[in-house]
Amino acid sequence: MRSARATHCESWPRLIRVHWCWGGCAADWFAQVLHAHTSEEAQGFTSGWTAKLASYRGRNPARDFFRNTKLPVEPVNVTVIAKMPNGKDGELVVPVILPHLLVDYLVSECHLPIDNVRVRQYWSHMEAFQDTVAVSTRAFRQAAGMPIVPLCLYGDEAQIGLQNAPMNKVLGMNLSFPLFRPKATRLSRFMLFCVDSEQISSIEKTIFPILHRLTESLNHLTDHGIDGRRFICTELRGDQVWFRQLFRHQSYWIAKKVCFRCQACTDIDTLDYTDLGVLSSGWASTLRTTAQFVANEIPQGEEQCFLRGLSFFEVSLLKGCTLHILNLGMLAISNGSVLNFD
Repeated sequence: MRSARATHCESWPRLIRVHWCWGGCAADWFAQVLHAHTSEEAQGFTSGWTAKLASYRGRNPARDFFRNTKLPVEPVNVTVIAKMPNGKDGELVVPVILPHLLVDYLVSECHLPIDNVRVRQYWSHMEAFQDTVAVSTRAFRQAAGMPIVPLCLYGDEAQIGLQNAPMNKVLGMNLSFPLFRPKATRLSRFMLFCVDSEQISSIEKTIFPILHRLTESLNHLTDHGIDGRRFICTELRGDQVWFRQLFRHQSYWIAKKVCFRCQACTDIDTLDYTDLGVLSSGWASTLRTTAQFVANEIPQGEEQCFLRGLSFFEVSLLKGCTLHILNLGMLAISNGSVLNFD
């Protein structure tokens, strides 16, 4: 008999392999990679499933893909307004895997290895540093009487690089568990949806309806839980472009006020964002609360991002992408500073 760990590890590959196949560009990408699947050289090297996948030529390859693919978690179809090939807006059906269905599968069927001891250590560590999410959820966690597992929602845009459209991009979101860190990072990222960037009419029309369903699903995990555990989204990750697309905050990287989390600016004074001297008296002392973020940064009277409806939403949930902060931020500035001679 195979162990639960073996079953858990072997249950994922099919789910993971299809992650890159979602979105409007899937068919063209596979067709180019496997363009010779009917030639003599390719005979016997590609499966019938792969050959059929590469033959799609419809207007909605993502929908056609799911018609021929059996996933362990059944996606739901969300109808959104998207940009059609003729340049006009029309309806597009986007397959979305809801977090509560995905987590149910991973926990109940794959036996996702998250130790309750590590969960308690996580919250103890967060409380020790007075993390706002840990503080705001303290009463809820104590009353729940069961482990509260943290979740992370990540959004970003990636360039696919098709031969006939080398700059084509796809935007998507994935779900992960901060306390589950296998050796291969890709085994811990679970795609929820993706959309060809060329099809996005606007974030409000194309992405917000999907975020509405994701928010409801995540709140279901918080309110009802699965298999004796509840789950809370403690991290919303992405780059600065992604955050501004969602929340449209006034302070951003090319403005005079560069940070939506505090009052750091480009002026050469005590709030200079490059000043890392006495942090207690500089911009670090101006961190905004969630109420201040909503009141001072987010435009009023416009449709708001549904992620604000997450249970225990705090502005501290918005955590920057480490790659962008280090490689494109701190390291770029520190390396460039050596060229600044008096």
